[in-house]
Amino acid sequence: MGSTQTEKEKTMSLENIKNVMQDADCIYSEQEVEAALDTMATKLDAMLENVEAPLFICIMNGGFYTASRLVSKVRLPDLQFDYLHATRYQGGMAGGDLVWESMPSIPMQDRTVVLIDDIYDEGITIKEIIASCEAQGAKKVVVSVLTRKEHDRDKANIDLDVVGLTLPDRYVFGCGMDYMNHFRQLNAIYAVKGL
Repeated sequence: MGSTQTEKEKTMSLENIKNVMQDADCIYSEQEVEAALDTMATKLDAMLENVEAPLFICIMNGGFYTASRLVSKVRLPDLQFDYLHATRYQGGMAGGDLVWESMPSIPMQDRTVVLIDDIYDEGITIKEIIASCEAQGAKKVVVSVLTRKEHDRDKANIDLDVVGLTLPDRYVFGCGMDYMNHFRQLNAIYAVKGL
């Protein structure tokens, strides 16, 4: 079961938005994020150079930023692109049960699937998504995340294939990650003051 917040509770006033942004700590600058994306693309190029038409899947909503930047940087001769939308947060700050909003339309049978997401925190969501890809016949699932939080609460123990940046155990936003449904569009990564 997902979050029980109302739409009104998920929306902050413009004044609150400005205050959060003003007080936030910049964890990674836009230049540092771009450098990490370049490194991730180079790694994926090397891993997938002999794979026929790998299927890149963006995990919405948070993965859109990383997916759009990353796919434009890879130099593979051919790939296909799709998305899925699965969430445990639904705009709130605490995760609940996984809710599948949309499944990929391109078949995964006997394909190498590259999942792209914004953050690996406890691993619950990505573990279920990997299982779904495997159940749909994916030959191999490659997991690529822009960020990984450093803490001891990992519940999935997944070996991530490509990680751009490591994060402190704080509430972060920007580069696809949100704070109460805001700030996903920012080109740098910030942490909320006090969280």
